[in-house]
Amino acid sequence: MTAAFRCREGLRSIFAMRVSPGRRSDAGAVCLMLMLAFACLPAQADDASLGVPEQVKARKAWMSALSQCPADAMTWRRPVPVGRDLCPSIGDDACLRRCVSGDAGACYWLAQSVQEKTDKPVSEALFQRACTLGIASGCTNRAAGMFVAAREDPSVLACTYRSFERSCAFGDAWGCTMQALQLSRGLGVEPDSDEALRVLQGACRNGEDDPACQSGQALRQGIKASKR
Repeated sequence: MTAAFRCREGLRSIFAMRVSPGRRSDAGAVCLMLMLAFACLPAQADDASLGVPEQVKARKAWMSALSQCPADAMTWRRPVPVGRDLCPSIGDDACLRRCVSGDAGACYWLAQSVQEKTDKPVSEALFQRACTLGIASGCTNRAAGMFVAAREDPSVLACTYRSFERSCAFGDAWGCTMQALQLSRGLGVEPDSDEALRVLQGACRNGEDDPACQSGQALRQGIKASKR
């Protein structure tokens, strides 16, 4: 995929990047709420003069959802496919309207677009909404953002571990890599290198050229080296 996985920002040394399932990136991409009824956007936020970040920030329900652990947003039984990124062709404003109407993929790709413009609170809110609407990679991305921002906080680490564990179970390769990372380092969970190696089997479900797989393979080598 084209956008950088936010784990990569603070965790290059521990093999973290963001990527969406099935997409690859030359840039080295990514690298996890109860269903919320979204609040009506205030009238002034529909004004074309307002940019997408301001419109998202005006949705208080979306911003307040950032306090919820992504694992707790995964109340759905099956993940929703990410789908094709239409935001570059239709524009971010149109993509936001689709997100508002419940298009999970639009929320996800808009989060990637906003993230590239470094508006982190907004991209985090959009990843969280994508997660709520059923995109496992949205949950992984949101959890990765939490992991980068507050990885010294035991409660955050417990949340991110649960989130990665669930997104991995739902088929997200990066979720598996990140879950294995936390297992191997004992971050938010008891260290278990054998379980980390088992979890890493899911990191290459999109092929060996996928950055999640490549990071997972590097992590695997490190774990095996430490066991010698």
